[in-house]
Amino acid sequence: MEWSFTIPGDPVPWQVWARRGPPSIGILRFQAWQQQIRLHLRQQWGRRQPLEGPVAVDTTFYRRWPQSAPQSQPEAMAQWRAKHLVMKPDVGNLRKAFLDALEGIVYLNDSQVVGGQEWKDFAIKAPEGFTVMWLRELET
Repeated sequence: MEWSFTIPGDPVPWQVWARRGPPSIGILRFQAWQQQIRLHLRQQWGRRQPLEGPVAVDTTFYRRWPQSAPQSQPEAMAQWRAKHLVMKPDVGNLRKAFLDALEGIVYLNDSQVVGGQEWKDFAIKAPEGFTVMWLRELET
C-alpha cells in the first residue's frame, strides 16, 4: 500500500532540550511543528491502526520563501535559491523531527523506517512552508 500526505507549516529541524532552564524558542518551534504534524496525520490517517511492519518514507520539506529573497525576477530567484538551499537546516535533522512525529499514528516506532529519500527546497509560490510525505508499506 502507498499513501501521500501534505502537512502545512514551515519545517523545523530536530532539537535537543537538556531540560535545564526554560525551553528555547527553537525547542518551542520544534514542539509546535511536531504537534501540527500529529494533528494533520491523525486527521488524514483516520481510524487506521499504525503499521507494524517495515515502511519506506520519502519526504520533501518546503521552507517558506523569505521576504528578504528576490520576489519577482526569475534569474535572481534561481540564484538566491541555489545559494541558500545548501544552508542550514540540514535535511537529516528535518527528517528526524518529522519521522519522530509519526510514531504511534502511522507506525509504532520510527525504527520501522527502513528506507526512503529526503529533499529540502523552498516553497516559492506558496504562502507558507509545507512537507510532502510518501509512505510505502513494504513486504516482509
